[in-house]
Amino acid sequence: MIKKYLPHLIILLVALGAVGYFVYQNRDLSDSNNEDRKREKAKSVTIKGVIKGAEGMDISLDFPAENKLENISKTKISADGSFELTGNIKELNVYQLTIPNLKKAIPLSLLPGDQITLKTNADEFAFKPNASGTEWCGTLNKFAQFTAPQPGLSPEESFQQLTTFVKSEMLAKPENPFNVVLLYYLIPSADNIKVLEEVVTAYEFNYPNTIPALRFRKTLNLVRPQFALKTLEGKEFDIATLKGKVVLVDFWASWCGPCRKENPNIVAMYKKYKSKGFEIVSISLDEDYNHISDLGGWNSYVIGEFGISSIPYTMVLDRNGLLLAQGLRGPELEETIKKALDEK
Repeated sequence: MIKKYLPHLIILLVALGAVGYFVYQNRDLSDSNNEDRKREKAKSVTIKGVIKGAEGMDISLDFPAENKLENISKTKISADGSFELTGNIKELNVYQLTIPNLKKAIPLSLLPGDQITLKTNADEFAFKPNASGTEWCGTLNKFAQFTAPQPGLSPEESFQQLTTFVKSEMLAKPENPFNVVLLYYLIPSADNIKVLEEVVTAYEFNYPNTIPALRFRKTLNLVRPQFALKTLEGKEFDIATLKGKVVLVDFWASWCGPCRKENPNIVAMYKKYKSKGFEIVSISLDEDYNHISDLGGWNSYVIGEFGISSIPYTMVLDRNGLLLAQGLRGPELEETIKKALDEK
């Protein structure tokens, strides 16, 4: 099960990493100093509590950004196990509470103004934080339990339990701030299109123009690819026009040896299944020749949109235009296409 969905998770993480930072709108420069102080206070967050067994250890609140951690606040846990961290954040996002000595961390979906309290111990810090102070803390506490080793369950069974929990929680409350954490555990597949659509709607309404809202929209676009490029004749081609057919999107380049080696198989599949409703969209990364392309090479926007890092690369879309599989080649690719064509 884990192996089956690993490519989906990898492309999701790569693509989400490509989302740029949100540029905040400038406020009226005539605002008074009191208004400035009010806005700064609104951005403040506080995390405090007691962690028995971690006395004297460092604890920090960080923002994971661009493959590094940006520190927001840090302190030492007191002799009685208590601590308090205060810092400013810009918007809802995924933050991380870490005790380096324990090599443990808790993901937090902080909003400006949040005040969180923990009551736990060093051994259970990551698995039973007993967080309170916001509504999303309840989701955090339940989620944390799934990150602990599950006695009697195989890795595949534990993974299935986690993904089932994630989907259920996100459907139950699409606007939940903790969904920004759960997103990283949601399989970006056609099975979860309803979840993504509901969360995108909720986030774009409740947290418009924020990084999390952009992340969810980008993930939805991965599951339901939408793009338009130019053909060799200069005509606009929109992938949406092929809805109702099983589509193989093939990323290649004339200079790519493995692409040329795979090409006869692609051609053979097209001849074999075309009459059953099969189409191929060939997207070239060449900068001076194309079937369908923006002639941008590796700078093409579709590369960043779908997190593609090497070619040949394939995406299979079902008759509803939803992502069915990706990164497949050879017999596995043909079997996936055949199965999709047989499903009505």
